[in-house]
Amino acid sequence: MNLNKLKNRVHGNAIKRSVRNDIKSMDEYFVLIHYEVSLALAVDINGYWFAKTEFASYLFDWLKVKYDDDCIEDFLEGYGSNIKDTFEDKLANVIIRTLDLCGYYEVDINKIINKCEIDNPFKHAKSIAGKLLVLHNLITYAVTNDNDYRPGQGKKYDETSIVRIIMATLELAKQLNINIEKHIEISMIYKEKRN
Repeated sequence: MNLNKLKNRVHGNAIKRSVRNDIKSMDEYFVLIHYEVSLALAVDINGYWFAKTEFASYLFDWLKVKYDDDCIEDFLEGYGSNIKDTFEDKLANVIIRTLDLCGYYEVDINKIINKCEIDNPFKHAKSIAGKLLVLHNLITYAVTNDNDYRPGQGKKYDETSIVRIIMATLELAKQLNINIEKHIEISMIYKEKRN
């Protein structure tokens, strides 16, 4: 997955849909990323996983056919009633929101990945709740890693810490056997076509 290319697509879509106009500060943006992680825990507790649906393996292909055939209404309904707001969708949203943040600040994700070692942050977390808590910690660290941080005062952020959020979420998806690339792709199509 080319994260810089995906970042540009995500950020371009956010600009097109005026998502940025609703976000007043960096603090708000990081809270929204935290919110997606919290929603992932809520849908896990309720057992709302896409992978647990009986036709999960066929739905991606069906949605792609509907999208390719310009049956946008069928696509939007299929996504909305089967994938939207599942655990996998929430993890995809963590990545999408973080990619948008990287796009806003023109972060070269691939350069950061190549220059630093990003290990498995979940080695001591056994439960899904524990793994999501690790993600919350990484998000908080990205916000507070600057000694001069003052909420609401235009914080200068740490690019490496922000990229770690993406990499950790990708690692979590891998550990849980989630095809996160498909979920990101289908979520992006939904976000691009729903308006």
